Amino acid sequence: MSVSLSKEKMQRQVQVEDLVLAGNIKALREKQNYTQQDMSKALGVSFLQFQKYENGKNRISASRLMEISRLLNTTPNFLLGWSLEATEPENSNQKVISLWRNIRSKRLQRILALLMKEVFSNGKSFSQ
Repeated sequence: MSVSLSKEKMQRQVQVEDLVLAGNIKALREKQNYTQQDMSKALGVSFLQFQKYENGKNRISASRLMEISRLLNTTPNFLLGWSLEATEPENSNQKVISLWRNIRSKRLQRILALLMKEVFSNGKSFSQ
């Protein structure tokens, strides 16, 4: 048995959640005086692609949502409309994770990971 879907059924409908996300991104971007061009450049996407994000025309992947959140210094929960707080207080673990993600060099991440492994190996390799 074959299943065929009409073009109408295959086209994605814009959902309320898409519009909430898009509106929150746009409002926060404007509040921070970023242009769509600034955001598209920072995200490595075309101007048109970012414009579609802000209009709710194109869905945003989880990883892209995290990138947008970091650029706008907010949380995905706020952008999704799940939280009224634009930012949440960071605990030390969150701060370390945030700093780690900002390291663009994979080589530097590997070096730091080896250093941390040494530091946290009960100090056996360090003399006092």
